[in-house]
Amino acid sequence: MTSFHVDFGKIAGVLKPMHGVGNAPLLGCNNKLFHYLGEAGIPYSRLHDTGGDYGGGRFVDIANIFRNPDADPEDPASYDFAFTDWLISELEKQNVEPFYRLGASIECEHAIRAYHIYPPKDYKKWAKICEGLIRHYNEGWADGFRYGIRYWEIWNEPDNEPEISDNPMWKGSKEDYFRLYEVTSNYLKARFPHLKIGGYASCGFYAISDSAFSADANSSHRVEYFLEFFH
Repeated sequence: MTSFHVDFGKIAGVLKPMHGVGNAPLLGCNNKLFHYLGEAGIPYSRLHDTGGDYGGGRFVDIANIFRNPDADPEDPASYDFAFTDWLISELEKQNVEPFYRLGASIECEHAIRAYHIYPPKDYKKWAKICEGLIRHYNEGWADGFRYGIRYWEIWNEPDNEPEISDNPMWKGSKEDYFRLYEVTSNYLKARFPHLKIGGYASCGFYAISDSAFSADANSSHRVEYFLEFFH
C-alpha cells in the first residue's frame, strides 16, 4: 500500500475549493434548506436539470426564460426571468456562485415527444439570447443584477447516447453541436472576454480504458467528440 505524509507546518498555497454541488435543495419555491449551503461553505451550484421534475418548466433553461423562439432577443419583454431571479438571489444570500448551464434539461420521455433538445434553428440568435441572460445577471439589463457570475456552460451532454434517436439531451448530430459551440462561444467570448465561457459537460471520458465506450455508463464515444473538435 502506498503511503504519503503531510507537513501541516509548511504552507504551499491555497487549495482550490472542490465541494461545489449540482443545483440547490429546492422544494418547489421553498428556500428553507438553502441555509445548509451557506453553513457548509459551498462555493458553486451548477444549474442544470433545475427545479422539480428536471426543470419544471420554470427555471434556468433557455426555453423557460425565452419562451417564444420568434421573439426579439434584444427586447427585455421577450424574457421571463421571474423564477430564475428568485433562485439565484437565494443562492447569492448564501454566498454560493451559480455555475450557469445555457441550454436545456434532460427530457427522459423524449421517445414520446422531445421539446427543447433539438439544435436551435438560428445559432447566432441563440447566442444573442444567451447574451441577454448574461447581461441580465451581470450588467443589470432588463431590471437585472450585477452578480458577476463567471462560469457559463454551453449545453449539457450532447453525446449522451450514440444514436440520436436514443439521446435525451441532443436531437442533432455531433457536427450540429460543434457548430453551436463554435458560434456561441466565439460570440459570447467576444462580448464578455472576462468571463469563463465553455463546456460541455460530459458523463465522463474513457480514453484511459481499453475503449472510448463505457457500457456501464451507458455512454457514447465521448472522447471522439473532443478529439474531433476541441483538440
